[in-house]
This record gives sequence, C-alpha cells and structure tokens, in this order.
Amino acid sequence: MGATALTGANAIAALGAFGASQLEVRTLGDLRVTGPVAATGALRLQAGGGMTLAGTVSGGSAWLQAGADLAAVEGGRIVAGSLSGRVGGRTALGTAAAPIDNRIDRIGDVVSPGGFSLSNGQSLTLGALDGSTYSIDAGTAAVALDVRGDLLQADRARLRDGTGAFSASGRIGTAALPVYVLGVGEQRAIAGMPPAYIDAVTADGRPLAVTGSGGGAPVVVALAGRVQHAASHPGDAPAPGDPGEAGTANADTSEPTVVGPGLRLPADRARACEAGERDCLAP
Repeated sequence: MGATALTGANAIAALGAFGASQLEVRTLGDLRVTGPVAATGALRLQAGGGMTLAGTVSGGSAWLQAGADLAAVEGGRIVAGSLSGRVGGRTALGTAAAPIDNRIDRIGDVVSPGGFSLSNGQSLTLGALDGSTYSIDAGTAAVALDVRGDLLQADRARLRDGTGAFSASGRIGTAALPVYVLGVGEQRAIAGMPPAYIDAVTADGRPLAVTGSGGGAPVVVALAGRVQHAASHPGDAPAPGDPGEAGTANADTSEPTVVGPGLRLPADRARACEAGERDCLAP
C-alpha cells in the first residue's frame, strides 16, 4: 500500500473501505466513515461539517478534524497509537454507560470545546503531543473518560475541562505523575485499583474538589500543589528525584495527609484532627 492524499476541495459524503500506508482525506461538508479505514502510519480525516464513525478507523497515529460534532455510532471505533484532533462541537466516542471498544494508546493535542467523552478498551495515557499545551482541551465543557485498564499521565500537560469524570478498572494516575487537570468544577474519579491520583486546579491556582467512591480506604489523592510549575512547563516530565513542586522556591514537598476516608490533601491544607474523631490521621 502506498500513501494517499485527497486534500482538495472535495465533496465526499461517505468513506468506505480504504487502506494505505499513510492516508489523508479532506471534505468540505459532513463525512460518514463506514470503513474499515486503515493506515499503517499517519491517518488524517478532516470534515468541514460533522464526522460520524460507523466503522473502524485505524492508524499508527490518528488526527480527526470536524467543523461540527464528532461521534461514533454502532460499529464505529478508533484503533490508534495516538489520537489528536480539532472538533468544533462535541466529541462523543463512548461513555461508561454506553461503551465503545476504542483501542487508543495515547491522547494529546485534542481540542473539543463542546465537551469530550471517550471509552477505551485498554490502558490509556494522557499527555502532550506535537508540543501541545493540553492533553485534552474542552474549555469549560464536561470531559468523561472510561478506561478498561489504567488511565495514566505521561507528562505535566493538563486536561482542561469544566467538570470531569474519570473511571478506570485499574489505576488512575500515580504518585509521581497524577492526572493533571485545569478545570472549573468538581472532578470525580473512580479507580478499580485505588487510590486515584488527581492534580486538579482552577486557572488561578485554587485546588478543585476531587471526589470518589469506595470503602473506608482512601480512594482519591488530591495533589493540587503543582500548578505554578505545570502552568509554566505544561509538557515537562519530572526529572529524577523531582517531587513535582519545583515551580516555586517554597513549594510543598511533603507527603499528603489523609483527611477522613476518600480524600487526601497536601499538608498545608489539612485540618487538625479533633479529639475522638474517627477516620482522621494527624499530619
């Protein structure tokens, strides 16, 4: 298979079975992909209107661009080493309640101001791609990620949202690299292997509420002390021995303190335990 580029002022309403080593298709209006569409290397699909995935779209890397909404319907899914793109409206690629068996290794450089939802049938890593500031930028809209496996972070590129819902059958973030979020409202995380590590802040650096569910053991670790470094170096991974707080000379490098079941906060935000109080550990 050779490389194929259809990048003119095309009027392609439907894209059926197509294979190439590299594939780029551009159309001015709506595009319905019935597929399967496969590229062993880079795959780029661009629609001036909405894009509907009704078949499998696969590539070593996938770039999807739609002027309106991007949605996967029955039979539609993405199989790719990485997913990036620009969507003018909302991205709907599966939810926890209505999962789609996408198989994506990494997401980065995605902009979808109408909101973003994705279910993934394997572990997924968030991070910067091609120098992007954010892994996913949904503006002030909602983001929902549901992963069969681990939901991990590759670097300090934040996911930007209004509210967030993150679920994984395995881990969510790690102590060294939590899932970084720049948001507006509450973030919710449910990990099959708790605790979930989330670093969620507002644009002015205030910590965001992060909630979870589970038993008496901590299920969410909130690490909201890294905003200054992350804002100035959004794509940096931590250097060996770097606790992730190096953006300010007075950064807190202490371990988080448990405050009741299900929530940990940095020590400078932890309240003192009251006499006789259950489920509270003193700093």
